[in-house]
Amino acid sequence: MISVIVPIYNVEKYLRRCIDSIIAQTYKDLEIILVNDGSADACPQICDEYAEMDSRIIVIHKENGGLSSARNAGLEISKGEFVGFVDSDDFILPEMYEILYRVCIDYNVLIAACGRRVIDEEGKTIRYENHFDQPVLLNAQDAIRSLLMSDNRCDSAVYDKLYRKILFSDIRYPINVHYEDQNVTPRLFYQAGKIFHVGRTLYVYQKRKESITALDFNQHSLDEVKQAELLKQFIDEKYPELKKEARYFIHYKMGFPLCYASKCRNPNMKEYMNEVKEYSRFYFADVIHGAFTLKHKVWFCKNYAVLKWRLWWWR
Repeated sequence: MISVIVPIYNVEKYLRRCIDSIIAQTYKDLEIILVNDGSADACPQICDEYAEMDSRIIVIHKENGGLSSARNAGLEISKGEFVGFVDSDDFILPEMYEILYRVCIDYNVLIAACGRRVIDEEGKTIRYENHFDQPVLLNAQDAIRSLLMSDNRCDSAVYDKLYRKILFSDIRYPINVHYEDQNVTPRLFYQAGKIFHVGRTLYVYQKRKESITALDFNQHSLDEVKQAELLKQFIDEKYPELKKEARYFIHYKMGFPLCYASKCRNPNMKEYMNEVKEYSRFYFADVIHGAFTLKHKVWFCKNYAVLKWRLWWWR
């Protein structure tokens, strides 16, 4: 059995499409766990409605605790030998779990992955991610290197993969942080030893303006860098030959909160902006002397200068 865990928070516009795509899977031995994470819209009622329609559906209603809390709650009660995650505003192709399950069995792997299509709010395709012509079997080190270097084969996304549940025996997603998968997925790769990527696009990712990762600068904007730093500690221990790539990953991720902070016009965020400034100062030399394009280095310097000027102006 495959346990499909769906964390849900205020997505009534998309929820039915998501659940319908899971119910329609050609692989039928599913346990569908809908985790209502304190939604204030019609999501609780929609979840209960679907539970009455399909005996495979289990609903958890809990207080809002965030994405990781919802995923962990689903993991705690899941009974399947395999586990997958689907974000509640996304949807999946009918054959996704049948293909990923068959790969796990035929190639004796603990993780199978697929590509994804990113769409806008009108349903138009923005781009394809982790999609290529031929399937590929990666060992854990190559998969982690791919994640660190963003080479469009494997990344840290939770939802476009199928896992043997045994991998989560002593792993859970960290609570109250964003970009939590960035530090968890490589640990799952390490535990699995090898990952089979089918190459095909089977997952559809809905890009929304109000999604967590699309928000403007906030107190969680540095989480991406902090999770990358934790990941480096793990890599230094398990794969010291990837130290250079792990530092590159931190330097690359540092650009995002720096850009958001430099554009922030809210003096109430000054404390968090100062933290970004200090992080940027610490990694400044590594970025400037690192393996980045001149355009990227100029962009980094510009945002750093703007952020320093703004904080000086608000002193």
